[in-house]
Amino acid sequence: MFRVCKIVFVRQKTFAWLSAYGTALWLALALATGLVFAAAFPTDGLQSARHLMLGWPTQWLVIAPFFFLVGLELRREFQHGALTPLPNALSPALAAIIGVVLPALWFLVVTQGTEFQSGWPIPTATDVTFALAVYTAFGRLLPRGARTFLLAFAVIDDVIAVVLITCVFGFSADSGFAELLPAILGLALPVRWPARLERNLAVYLNVFGLPVFAFFMAATPLPALAGVTGSVVFWGVVARPAWKWLGVFLGGQIGQRWAVGDMKLQVAVLARVASLGGIGFTVSLLVAGIAFKSNQEAFSAALIATFIASIISALVSAAVLVRGHRS
Repeated sequence: MFRVCKIVFVRQKTFAWLSAYGTALWLALALATGLVFAAAFPTDGLQSARHLMLGWPTQWLVIAPFFFLVGLELRREFQHGALTPLPNALSPALAAIIGVVLPALWFLVVTQGTEFQSGWPIPTATDVTFALAVYTAFGRLLPRGARTFLLAFAVIDDVIAVVLITCVFGFSADSGFAELLPAILGLALPVRWPARLERNLAVYLNVFGLPVFAFFMAATPLPALAGVTGSVVFWGVVARPAWKWLGVFLGGQIGQRWAVGDMKLQVAVLARVASLGGIGFTVSLLVAGIAFKSNQEAFSAALIATFIASIISALVSAAVLVRGHRS
């Protein structure tokens, strides 16, 4: 096994095609395969394997390294990236914070008085991989600072999501340690992490780790769409494109007062990039799996709503980003 991993890492150039497009398509294929597989083979054995894989193997072999890379990315941006000088960090930071608060408040309002309120962190995080894929495909002619703003607010709200997971669900085998501690380690690592090791870890996650997580997370029997639209969980999650856009745009616009250089974005550009905030898979599904571990119907509603919300956000983002090239 180690020999196989070594071959994969040494020959990572073989996976050069796995750009933002390839990574997103690969993850989408894993999600779709999981759904189809569960529908074709709705057996107790599959569900037992799913619960086993989503326990410590996924937590420590996928989720932990993923959030470690999130911490490294954030530290790099703060040390010598676009978030320096410090005022440049205010715009994406406020975008991330308000972009988390608004969809969370909406979820709490919709689920008020029910047993499902613990799922309020589900619609808060942005999926960096998918959002970057859409941006790369349709927004590459926008100013340089637009991409940096996207990466910064998406990484920051992932870190916020980690903290929320820990605060809401506590440190346990299913949450907390595998998310927050690796992120803190990556953010506070006193030595420079070798770039080659970071690239190898990213290749491992993109090629194997995250697709495996996506497959098993989606490999659950789903009810018909009509069966979940009556769930408050569904409506609490599916509205995320609107609330994420509003939160990211307002926060980013407030922070623009202090932004300089490439991070000084026009209102129209900021509005277009903010539309990408509603794309969320990895962290959203992780939170849904933790929050509704013992409630299959609520998890199914959250899963379907996450798919729909992310597809809506991706389509809207593609349209407005292309429109930005013509304006």
